[in-house]
Amino acid sequence: MIPSTLQAPDLPANVHKVDEDALLDIVQRQAARYFWEGAHPVSGLARDRQKTTGAPANDLVAIGGSGFGMLAIIVAVERGWIDRTAALSRLQGMLDFLESSQRYHGVFPRFINGRTGATIPFRRKDDGADLVETTFLFQGRP
Repeated sequence: MIPSTLQAPDLPANVHKVDEDALLDIVQRQAARYFWEGAHPVSGLARDRQKTTGAPANDLVAIGGSGFGMLAIIVAVERGWIDRTAALSRLQGMLDFLESSQRYHGVFPRFINGRTGATIPFRRKDDGADLVETTFLFQGRP
């Protein structure tokens, strides 16, 4: 269930006349909502290529996107949109899952299975380690 403070209003018909601060608030809430609602149910990490059409959820989790999701949760707590205790619980679960997932000399792969933590190769000859995505995870940016 979505915390009521996280729900952003629909964009008004005259969106081009919306105050910049109000528009920024809507965009930020929707981004936080995406990562809060759309998180993988087991790992809590950010799904990649998640369908919004009602198709079954997949287990593909993006490492770099998960860093952005963590930062979005922190911002949502700071703004009062998500309860701090719930956010801490979610973040701890995400970190615990990452701790138990497959890594290559400390480097995460680009994609992992959100249920098992196993590497999902990006390409046929993918050896697993992805320094760029691992950096995005650590920096909290996609």
